[in-house]
Amino acid sequence: MTGLDAQLAYAKESVANTREVPDHFLGFASENLQHTNPVIPIPTLAAGRKLPHRHRRGNKSNSGSFTFPLLPESTGELLELCVGGVVTTGSGPYVHTITPGDLSTATIQAGRPDKSGTVHPFDYVGAMISAWTMTIDASGDGNPVNFTPEWAARQELTDQSLVAAAYPSTQTHWTSVEASMTLAGSAFPIDSLNIAGNNGLEIKHYAGDANPVIRESGWREISATIATDLDGLTAYNRYKDDTSATIVVTIGSSASLDLEITMNGYFVSPSTPNVEGPQVTKQNLPFMCESVTTDAAAFTAVLTNSDANP
Repeated sequence: MTGLDAQLAYAKESVANTREVPDHFLGFASENLQHTNPVIPIPTLAAGRKLPHRHRRGNKSNSGSFTFPLLPESTGELLELCVGGVVTTGSGPYVHTITPGDLSTATIQAGRPDKSGTVHPFDYVGAMISAWTMTIDASGDGNPVNFTPEWAARQELTDQSLVAAAYPSTQTHWTSVEASMTLAGSAFPIDSLNIAGNNGLEIKHYAGDANPVIRESGWREISATIATDLDGLTAYNRYKDDTSATIVVTIGSSASLDLEITMNGYFVSPSTPNVEGPQVTKQNLPFMCESVTTDAAAFTAVLTNSDANP
């Protein structure tokens, strides 16, 4: 077997750091979830010995990411794990409003095939999202909207059963063609857009427990980087004048299957647009989410789909 037979699933844990059977399956492009358990050399001298001859194992860690083309189905819970809070309303379609809140843990299962035909389950328990990135890129023929969550997990298990893969009956992957953006209420064409979150996690080991404690221990940060043609100085002057702005990103081809992200904040040190040749002058606009009122005012994502639960 090859990577064509791989599978990937996740589930939010009902009890933190306790394995949950993964039930949200995603088609994915790649994954690099890793377990490390370093060697601690024991430097002992012994008559006649020339080589080190004692070691023990130290603190364990589990981290990595996977990348998948973003789609509305089976992703509401993942977005909740990225940001923290969700409220669901409506009924076919369902509307999941995701705002910053307490982060939850999850179990991830990566099914990795060997050459003999066996798919081996690797479960990562007590996993929290340390950072995440959503990428819209309209270059070339256009591209899928890609999403990458980065994880830190308490433990890796290889003795669990492989969960039978069950994908959504409808999978509506989004591309750059279905993505648009407004700035301060006006359409704002973009070449590319990266939205990124950093959850400020701490990964700590205590004596007596080789598995790490993973917890929130710092300010979160949600930012965006916009690349586009230079089309006037309105956006650039917002940076120079330290004027706040509202960015709304909409992805989806129908009202019943879409994702709308609203970000309020300010532009951060954009590069001054320079002429680099006969082509159209470009500009890059880094943006930081911030609100003096509520975290939800700084960042809110609204996912509309057919999933009754996120």
